[in-house]
Amino acid sequence: IPTFIVTISLGLSLSTITAFGYTLPFRYTYYYLLFFIPLIGIVTGINARVVSGKLGLQELKNKIGRNVGFAAALGFLIVTLILQFVLGWEVGKPVPGKYEMLTLLHYCNIGAALVGGSVLGRELVKSESNMESTASANQ
Repeated sequence: IPTFIVTISLGLSLSTITAFGYTLPFRYTYYYLLFFIPLIGIVTGINARVVSGKLGLQELKNKIGRNVGFAAALGFLIVTLILQFVLGWEVGKPVPGKYEMLTLLHYCNIGAALVGGSVLGRELVKSESNMESTASANQ
């Protein structure tokens, strides 16, 4: 339900953004980033929060969700900037047969998944080692 609410609110704000877009001289890539980076971060953070809650880490689920969501959004941004400034691939400037918005979105999502997944794994290993050290101290 939170993902649905975030998606609807971003979708409604997109009409306002595009209304101002005709008056502001920004490229389509920046609208793409403005829409997808918060969406990727929020959705990934919610998913990481649910995973950590199901694993029994109730006290750490907010921290894990925040860290993983931020890392995934940062990974998405880094891949987008690499594609734009290094390879010249940009949303709104397609080269037929070479790339399009969905192709760029897939590459950026792979970057977000790799970075977010690695941060989730690091947080889970760190919380497991903290739980083991606490358990050994209680014995």
